[in-house]
Amino acid sequence: MINRYILKEIFLPFCMILCVLTFVLLMGKILQVMDLMINKGIGFVEIALLMLFLIPSFLVFDSGFAADRDFDRTGKTFRRQ
Repeated sequence: MINRYILKEIFLPFCMILCVLTFVLLMGKILQVMDLMINKGIGFVEIALLMLFLIPSFLVFDSGFAADRDFDRTGKTFRRQ
């Protein structure tokens, strides 16, 4: 019962932060993607696949940051001050 409560309190903010951080990292690559579309003539489907393949590499970094930010939000960090 307590596990479900903790999961419910942490899961939604974690997912929201994870989505925002992934979006921010994807926006960092958008200039390179626009260059591929305009100058190289690569189609939308290929660009969508490229973005899809980039997301797992972003999640490696995002998941750690999202977990850290989520615990800061709930006030349950175990850092020494």
